[in-house]
Amino acid sequence: MGKMLRYVLFTLCTILLLEPLSAQQLIGDSLTRKSAFKVKRMAKQSLRYNDTYSAIELYELYIKKRPKKIGAQFELAQLRQQTRDYATALDLYSQVTNTEPDLFPKAWFYKGQCEKHLQKYIEAEVSFEEFKDRYRGLKDKSKFRRLIKAEMAGIVIADSLWNNKLPVLVKPMKELNQKHTESSPIFISDSLMYFSAMADDILPIIGYDDSVSAIPRMKIFESKLVNGEWSAPTLLESEINDQDYHITNPVIGPKGKYLYYSVCAENWQGKIVCRIFQSRLVNDVWKRPEEMGFGINESGFTSTQAAVAVEPKRKRTILYFVSDRPGGKGGKDIYFTRYNVRNEEWSKPRNCGSKLNTVGNEETPWFDKSRGTMYFSSDGHPGIGGMDVFSSVGMMSKWSIPKISGVPINSAADDIYFKKQPRERYQVIVSNRPGSLSLWNTTCCDDIYEVFYPSNIDMIIKVTGFETSADIEKLEDRRPVKEGTTNIYLLDPESGERYLIQTDSMNGGKLELSLEPGSIYQIEIEKPGYFSATSIVDTRKNNINDTASAELTIKKWDEKPIIIPNIYFDFGSADLTSESRNTVDTTIFKLLTENPTIIVVISAHTDSKGSSALNKKLSQRRAESITKYLIQKGIDKERLSGVGYGESKPIAPNENPDGTDNPDGRAKNRRVDFSVTGTKLDIISSD
Repeated sequence: MGKMLRYVLFTLCTILLLEPLSAQQLIGDSLTRKSAFKVKRMAKQSLRYNDTYSAIELYELYIKKRPKKIGAQFELAQLRQQTRDYATALDLYSQVTNTEPDLFPKAWFYKGQCEKHLQKYIEAEVSFEEFKDRYRGLKDKSKFRRLIKAEMAGIVIADSLWNNKLPVLVKPMKELNQKHTESSPIFISDSLMYFSAMADDILPIIGYDDSVSAIPRMKIFESKLVNGEWSAPTLLESEINDQDYHITNPVIGPKGKYLYYSVCAENWQGKIVCRIFQSRLVNDVWKRPEEMGFGINESGFTSTQAAVAVEPKRKRTILYFVSDRPGGKGGKDIYFTRYNVRNEEWSKPRNCGSKLNTVGNEETPWFDKSRGTMYFSSDGHPGIGGMDVFSSVGMMSKWSIPKISGVPINSAADDIYFKKQPRERYQVIVSNRPGSLSLWNTTCCDDIYEVFYPSNIDMIIKVTGFETSADIEKLEDRRPVKEGTTNIYLLDPESGERYLIQTDSMNGGKLELSLEPGSIYQIEIEKPGYFSATSIVDTRKNNINDTASAELTIKKWDEKPIIIPNIYFDFGSADLTSESRNTVDTTIFKLLTENPTIIVVISAHTDSKGSSALNKKLSQRRAESITKYLIQKGIDKERLSGVGYGESKPIAPNENPDGTDNPDGRAKNRRVDFSVTGTKLDIISSD
């Protein structure tokens, strides 16, 4: 529920009153004399034309004629909730549940949603509990079981979020907002914003004989920041603003050459269906609009709300978008596709996965490239109102558990289209929270809001990088890293996963990073021919504007084998002992994980006891035992090889000069070592 306006792209809060059914013309003496049956039939007809507001007035007249029709009250409550008139909808749902508590079990669920919208969390919890006792007979009980779990979890966190508000100011952008809905703002630069809106701030009455062009349509507008103030919006001069369609959800490509946007219209079933188009910048004007192919748009289903990202290392463009196509996790899900420059093709779209997508709706994604973070709105994750803003670190189908943004970025209403300006301390959001301009009720329509941070909320991490080699013994002789790369990962303390959020070059050994407090980061320096180095930076106990430092040293690969100490085998056995597995985990496995491109040879050696042939076979089995263990732990088998040398490469005498046994020498010879032989990149480049 509450999705009708959002399903029409968060855009159609305007009232399109069809002339023969206009509430302005119908609710009068002539209509009141009509039978209840005819009034209800006219209400149903209004809904077929998506004229919700006329249907509401007709239902209200019908209920006056038939006050005991609880089913009609339930339908009217749903329509009121769809138009986001939460207080009126709550009164109607309460009438339904008080009169027939078991006849319409979903009334309890929708009643709880309205109570959350009105910040009546205690009452909402009661309503949801009542619903839990009644939903098991529903056909879609599986969906509601998961939705009710999320709604209840949202109530648990509500008080904490409201009592610990973020240090931000949120206010409506009066220069841009009208009584109609405004949607999909996007920063093209620090001083230029695109967004979608209706061209006229009026209440039109559309007759059956009017042309398609007479029906108001959403179009893309632009506003410029001049002397600290946003200018009055003007229609974007471009071929993309086709008068016969709703044009919305603009987003610019990574190099500024393409604009991706949504083109939407009703299909033959009366459903608003959107497709994603792209337009190329030609002489500073968006030209040559064309529908995107490669499965991004799917016939009969919506594809909309594109967001753009770039892979940090491979630099491939990723397009995220929202779709209600079959095979998703719920209502509308977030999908992704990657662009192949060589083939000039987009990959087959894939679902972003169940960490992001739920049985509810996930919409309005926006990717913060500087922090590797997806911001999106959802009513399927635990929230405090309707659609709430969440963030998740990751890329494509690998994501951290989404975190809800705080209050006042989120409210008890619907909060969508969260975006940051390039300078980051300034953000925008779209919301129907009280205080917005409205045509129908105080929370009917979406406006654009500014989000200000009074001060810098980040902390500075000063990273110092050195490089060294086997011939450098003193710390002071280390050299600053040149032509290196610094990778910043966000660590998830619960799952142990790490997510790459930023990549910077390091040349000169120093780098300053701006990171958010309240998280754990891993900083890594890598350079071809060197072992990478990592450092953990925990900002959970730091305050805003704090400064921290990290010093890392990368070491050049040595051609000499590196001995792995404390790897033991039972006599005559190639099976790793538990102590030896622990050694492998903390040495070679850790190194291979932190250096995911290097290729190594693991060598096993014996002393001279026993026959040379048996020692060679035993050492080969031991080397293979270690490589198999590493493969089981997830290391790519192409990065590993094992060689047994037996007794052929001693590093100490097995016997003393007088011919007696040398236990210390034999112990040194019974060893395992490894050598770096190259990288996976070397193999790829030679193919």
